[in-house]
Amino acid sequence: MEIPALFYLCLIVAAAFIGIIFLFINVKRYNEDFFRAEKMLLFSLPISVALGRIGYICLNFEEFRSNLSAVFAFWQGGISPTVALISFFAFVFCYSEVHALKAFLWFDIFIVPMIFVIALHEIGLYTLFPIVAETFPSVERLFVITPMGFTEREFLQTTALTEGITTFILAILLMKIKKFDAGLVFCLGLSCFCGIRFVAMFFYIVSVPIIFNVEHILFGLFFLVFMCLSVFMIKTGKGGRI
Repeated sequence: MEIPALFYLCLIVAAAFIGIIFLFINVKRYNEDFFRAEKMLLFSLPISVALGRIGYICLNFEEFRSNLSAVFAFWQGGISPTVALISFFAFVFCYSEVHALKAFLWFDIFIVPMIFVIALHEIGLYTLFPIVAETFPSVERLFVITPMGFTEREFLQTTALTEGITTFILAILLMKIKKFDAGLVFCLGLSCFCGIRFVAMFFYIVSVPIIFNVEHILFGLFFLVFMCLSVFMIKTGKGGRI
């Protein structure tokens, strides 16, 4: 299922704008410099999106085997959210190391706005697309694009709305956490996000027997690994208030 590119672009821009406001608020909560956050974002985001595209191609190479030119058509299949997320924080880590900053502190700052933007993306797709399709039926003939992280009509399933609302609630709850030693909010947030996505993927495509794809397995592994790290940090006192 593909959607009008203009609508999708407006949705992404709106979600990103609100996410930047969310990021500004979070940066101020940690008494950090927002200009530094902007530099990290401009450095890490474009590269992570490109790597997310490469990750999607590698995970779904059969779709591109017979048409390699489609590799450069970002609107066909989109990117791998998992690979893009890993890449983003990897580059934030590199930037922090070069400039002698606390990488995990910045992980905590970025993870909440990113989860918030993902939630807005999912809720917006589910709620606004049917309205646009009914109000402007001719828009279907315009340039179309596949929504990031979804295939076919997944973004119109009730599961997508449930996942979006749950992810939104997660972002709000993470904002309510008092300041902890760097890394705990990141580990807890990423673990819960991956857990939500892991469970939701069971309901998008129901099959018997259950078939796990690579990305589904990665979400499950990330959930376990980062939840264990969160528990370890709390148990050892690493999660104490600053």
